[in-house]
Amino acid sequence: RRIYVINKYSEFEIDLTKYSLNKRILLRTITFDENKQEIIAMDFESTQILHFDIDGKFKYSFVPPDILSLKYVRGLSIYDDDYFFTSRSNKSIVRIDKKGNLKEFIDRNYLDKSSLKNPSQILRRNSGDYLVVDKESDRIVNFDKNFKFKSQFGFPQEYS
Repeated sequence: RRIYVINKYSEFEIDLTKYSLNKRILLRTITFDENKQEIIAMDFESTQILHFDIDGKFKYSFVPPDILSLKYVRGLSIYDDDYFFTSRSNKSIVRIDKKGNLKEFIDRNYLDKSSLKNPSQILRRNSGDYLVVDKESDRIVNFDKNFKFKSQFGFPQEYS
């Protein structure tokens, strides 16, 4: 229910119960915006996204309407002012804009190497490729900028 921030200048905590839509908070991820000027957290119980400035002062929050039906959202990353969510329930990645509008639903529930069982985090490389941690498969999957499968590593034999 709290985020503890420690840097070389100060340390402080953010009590999320002051800003959440409900009393029960299920915080699974925290990230920064691309410029490292905001701290962004997500309450997965209400799917509320909370924005704080870099010093922990509350800025705003919103509930994106297009992802309310998703369950088991695991990860949140922000690239090009869009939010990327990883979802265990439908083995996919969802991309929305800052207003909460659905931009892309990246379905990876296939029976091939590009399949995701439990995507938990997404990172973008300088090249524009995306790395997706597939927790249940013990591997990292590399997709190009259009989410076409490129490669994988750290994977068990069943994916070779």
